[in-house]
Amino acid sequence: MLLAALRAVRKYLCENTLYYNVMTIQCPKTCGRCGKNSSIPRIQIRNCADKSSDCNQKKDRCHNSAYANFMAQQCPFTCGKS
Repeated sequence: MLLAALRAVRKYLCENTLYYNVMTIQCPKTCGRCGKNSSIPRIQIRNCADKSSDCNQKKDRCHNSAYANFMAQQCPFTCGKS
């Protein structure tokens, strides 16, 4: 119940130009930016599965043994783990 209340409080930030990108990444469901019927570009939809906003720039680390576990946790969609 508390989580739902917090989502409602933050929902107004979904269309705020200062918070649009961060809300798209951190709260895609709250902002209605997940799924096939979404009007946002595919690159943003993929953030529905990734936790980090810079996964695409770090994609080469997905198969690097030093970063593989971290990338699988933070960027599962980009690394093909979702």
